[in-house]
Amino acid sequence: MKMETIGYYRWMVCFVVTVIFCAASACRVFAANGGWKDVSSGIDKTVSITCVRGIPGTDTLYAGTSDGLYRTRDQGKTWVRVDLPDERAYVTRIAFSSGKIFVSSRNGLYEKNIDGWKWIPGKRGLAGAAAEGYDKPGPVMAWTNNEVFLFENDTYRRVGPQTSWDVIDDAAIKDGYVYVASRGKLYYSSNTDDTWGRQFIAAGSGNEIIDDVSEDEEGAVPYPIIRRIDPTAPEGVTVTTGEGIFLLHEGEFSAPRIDTAGLPAQEVIFALNTGEKIFAATGRKVFVHDLAEPAGGWKTVFEKYAMGNIMCLELTRDAAENARLWVATENGVYAKDIRDMSGAVEDLRLNRNDMGGIGNYPTILEVQRMAIEYAEVSPEKIKRWRTGAKWKAVMPRVSLSFSESNDENIELYKSATKYYVARGPNETGNDWSIGLTWDLADVVWNPSQTSIDVRSKLMVQLRGDILEEVTRLYFERKRLLAGIGVDMAQGEDRSPEKTNEKLIRVNELTAYIDAFTGGRFSTAMGRKGPS
Repeated sequence: MKMETIGYYRWMVCFVVTVIFCAASACRVFAANGGWKDVSSGIDKTVSITCVRGIPGTDTLYAGTSDGLYRTRDQGKTWVRVDLPDERAYVTRIAFSSGKIFVSSRNGLYEKNIDGWKWIPGKRGLAGAAAEGYDKPGPVMAWTNNEVFLFENDTYRRVGPQTSWDVIDDAAIKDGYVYVASRGKLYYSSNTDDTWGRQFIAAGSGNEIIDDVSEDEEGAVPYPIIRRIDPTAPEGVTVTTGEGIFLLHEGEFSAPRIDTAGLPAQEVIFALNTGEKIFAATGRKVFVHDLAEPAGGWKTVFEKYAMGNIMCLELTRDAAENARLWVATENGVYAKDIRDMSGAVEDLRLNRNDMGGIGNYPTILEVQRMAIEYAEVSPEKIKRWRTGAKWKAVMPRVSLSFSESNDENIELYKSATKYYVARGPNETGNDWSIGLTWDLADVVWNPSQTSIDVRSKLMVQLRGDILEEVTRLYFERKRLLAGIGVDMAQGEDRSPEKTNEKLIRVNELTAYIDAFTGGRFSTAMGRKGPS
């Protein structure tokens, strides 16, 4: 009996070990699929990764975490902990300048030179740091939540307006210019002076936001939220906002928006421009867009749910100029060669009925009406508001009042020697009234019209955004379906791999259109013939 018990426990131990091994292998399945490699061996799994930066032309990278700094000298095969003056520093950003490494943290700024690491006193609570590059001279920019500093010759110099910035969303430095995003506005200045200009980031359908719109009026937010400024593009900087991705070139007054049809633009938190491709990351996915093929749309190249949210993207080039993309999640780092970024590998043998039938879709006007009705941004809604405001001036204000009284009747009789008290019946009474009042001034001008005008402007912008996005998705889907029809006519349908990617894209576009129409698009395809 005793030997049987020992055998049972041995079996349980083997079973648990096997389960753990399988679970660990399952967590790395995605790393093997599609060429992605988990390159976070040696980084403490109990800490959160905040950023990754690589030294150009080498195999050396640094990873910042919530509990210190790590380094790899073999492209991520092994990581070792870096002994900072304060090992438990919460690292926010990593920057390179003049052959030196700078690390911003909540404890302040750290610098690594030939003598090793040192802590630079003066500023704490740094939200980030940026510089021109490892082989380029120039100052290092560091910022807190509301102040920006240039660090040079062991001294800090504050830059910006006389008063502190309201909130600094992000900052960057490139080609001698400093860029600062605050409250959705993008400012720039030469790092040699304090003269600041303003770059305009288009919002919505591409119209510039007017400066005199109140941010507090009706809860309106006139400027798109700027989430990240990336200076790694060959020319200019890439600006990621809550309404899209913009490419800003030096000397231009405004920034053009990248076509984000098929991309969940409002969820993008980071965009990286290589000059040939643009990578965009949401909290869980990474997409790629080939600038040489604008009609190709966006393709998913990375998707990971088990390792936390995506924190940043990094592009590195080794001595042989091989480019590699790094994806830093909260609990892991993944890497892949840029040349392999052709989209996620899936089983593409799909039944064409899955996309609702080739050519089987409603007209663009019908789809636009579906989207407008689903989002409740119809022009008739504004008309109903204005009609209601007119009737408000004609209709009176009604007031009702009601009161109740209860009185006691008491009479007192008094003589020289006696007095008498006589009580009569109680008297009760009810009183009510109704009042009607008109404000005749409202007939000439109703103050509600001002509120309606503001809401109408915002609704027009929102409706324009929705119609633009739906129209792009609709015609991109139509072009893909036409291409599939050509493939079939030429007999290429016998090789599914030639049209599989188009079929996947059609399904993806259908899903996006359904999101804008509440599923009415797919429903309409099921009951309509070809248009």
